[in-house]
Amino acid sequence: MLEFTDAQHRLSSESALLQLKGKTDPVWTTSGDVAVSGVKISTSNYWFRQQLPVFLVVADNRLGQAFFLPVKTFIRRNFEAFSAQGPFSYRVSRACPLSAHQPDNFLRDLNAEKQLSEIDRVTAQFPSFQRDFFEFFLNNRGRDFHMKVDELNRRKRLAELATVFARCCAAFDVPFPFDQSDALCLSQWSQPDGYPMMEHDMTQMLDPMDAANSALVSAIKERISGAERRYCEITAPSLA
Repeated sequence: MLEFTDAQHRLSSESALLQLKGKTDPVWTTSGDVAVSGVKISTSNYWFRQQLPVFLVVADNRLGQAFFLPVKTFIRRNFEAFSAQGPFSYRVSRACPLSAHQPDNFLRDLNAEKQLSEIDRVTAQFPSFQRDFFEFFLNNRGRDFHMKVDELNRRKRLAELATVFARCCAAFDVPFPFDQSDALCLSQWSQPDGYPMMEHDMTQMLDPMDAANSALVSAIKERISGAERRYCEITAPSLA
C-alpha cells in the first residue's frame, strides 16, 4: 500500500495499492511493452473490486527501472477477455516509468483511476439528466432580463442542475466555468430569503452549461462506444 504525503511531507490518508513484479531480463516487444501473465483470475477480480486505485508495477532489474499499469483501466479496456474469467494477461508499457523524477504520468493515471466509480455513476444518470436539463433550458433561458425570478422552485432547480453538471464535467475532465463564487450565488438564490435573482442571472448560468454540453456528450459517447465499449455493453447494455 502506498500512502501519499502533502507538500509538507505529512501523510495525507490518500492511498493506492501496488503489486510489484520483478523481472531479471523481461522481454520487451517492438511496440515497447512487456506481458505479465500467471496472475490468478481471482487476484484480478480482487484488484478490480478494490475501492482504491490499483497499479501493476514491473521492475526491470537489468535496467534498474520500474514501469506501471493502472489495473482497473486496463481491465475495463480488455473486458471481454476478462469477463471470460480464464487466463488473463496484462501488458505494461515502457512509456509509463514509475519515477520520482517523472511523476506527472503516474499522478494523471492515479486521478483517472480514482474517478472510475464516479464516471460510472455519472454515465448511468446522464440520459435522464440531459432530458431534465434541456427541458429546463428551453423553458427558462432568454426571458425578460429585467424581470425578477420570484419562483423559488425555478431557482432551486437551477442550483440542482448546475451542481450535477459541474460534477459531470469534473468526472470527464470537461472545462466548465463553475467556481466557488457561482456555487455561493446559487446557494443564496435557492434560499427563500436569499439574494434577489434576475432572469439575466438565470440565462448567464444556463449558457455556459449549454456551451460545455457538446464536449460532455462527446466524452461520454467516446467512453461508451470507444475504449470501454465492451465493458459498457456487458455491464450496462441498456445504457450502451
